[in-house]
Amino acid sequence: MKPKKKNSQQDNNKWRIVSNIAVIISLIFVIFELRQNHQALEEANLIARMESANDAYTGSTMMRQMIIDNASVWNKANKGIPLNEEETLIRKMISHTYYFNHGQMYEQAVRLKDEKLIKARLSIPERFVPTYPGIKADWPSVKDEYIAKGYGALVAPYEREFSKLDKALNKK
Repeated sequence: MKPKKKNSQQDNNKWRIVSNIAVIISLIFVIFELRQNHQALEEANLIARMESANDAYTGSTMMRQMIIDNASVWNKANKGIPLNEEETLIRKMISHTYYFNHGQMYEQAVRLKDEKLIKARLSIPERFVPTYPGIKADWPSVKDEYIAKGYGALVAPYEREFSKLDKALNKK
């Protein structure tokens, strides 16, 4: 009888070793899967960034083309020269395209959770408003939509820059 116990114990030890090896192999497989998932996420993030950059470039290019096609009207609007009805419509289309494009670029930065890009998007009014003050005329019709679309963080930078414009005009 004693030999059977010994064999039984040896069998149990063999099964323990086999099960431990199976656990180790499973852990190796899990690590391999996690690495593959991580690589897939990094690749998806890179693709999203590339698409975001492409969308921003496309929107900016479209706006630049609108400005080029309507340079005389855009220049009048930015110099504060009164516009006729048709020119006012052109200015509105350029301004609204700009605001829409900027909002989309901000939203993309937020979705990518890229703090540096978000900060860059928030600083655009500092550069754009002094150069193209004509967009101020259309801000009242855009502001509520910006807030409704979740672009509320962009409101303060625009209002700060428009306030600077008003102060500069009052000094003249």
